[in-house]
Amino acid sequence: MRYDWQYWRLVTPLFLSVCFQQFVFNSCALVLLGFILEATGIGFAKMATIFIGSGIGGTFFGAVCSSDLAVGSDIAYFGFISALLAAAIVNWKALDSIGMMRLCLIMMIVFLFIILLLFTSNPITVVNIGYPTFLYYDLYAHFGSFITGLLLGLMLMRRARRVGQVQESSFEKLCFKIGAGGLLFFFGLLTVLWFTCVKPVSNFFLKS
Repeated sequence: MRYDWQYWRLVTPLFLSVCFQQFVFNSCALVLLGFILEATGIGFAKMATIFIGSGIGGTFFGAVCSSDLAVGSDIAYFGFISALLAAAIVNWKALDSIGMMRLCLIMMIVFLFIILLLFTSNPITVVNIGYPTFLYYDLYAHFGSFITGLLLGLMLMRRARRVGQVQESSFEKLCFKIGAGGLLFFFGLLTVLWFTCVKPVSNFFLKS
């Protein structure tokens, strides 16, 4: 990507699958998480922003940390999980009425993250004679997507309003600032590392 400026490769892995098994699992996970996220009232545009944004962040983080090839929408749905976590954080005060259920909600989201991480920790391998074994699940990309989705969620997730409340509270404004500042810092750091510390593999098939 660095040498030939092929930065569309940050987006295209989100729409590819290496095999039918990966396609089915990722599609089911996206449908399930998409329904849950849509139920928060976030809207199509913001959902698409989180999907694409967390996918780019995850792919970029994976490219900085590893030179292995990875494709699949599983990169982005970890951003959906962290966006749900962000929704609970942003609406923390608005959820006062449910008491300890707030902590249970966060624990359920974390549990969902762990389950999906375990499912994708066993890589799909494809071995072609004369070529190396491909590992298509990239845990670095998953963590990068989770971080990006959390920061985007702090900025974009819908705020619950109490009756008569019109303006944003100071806590909501703080969440937005943390999300925006964290996103700039995260991508800025990745960009610096990408151009200074990472040695790109010009030809993956000739990688030793």
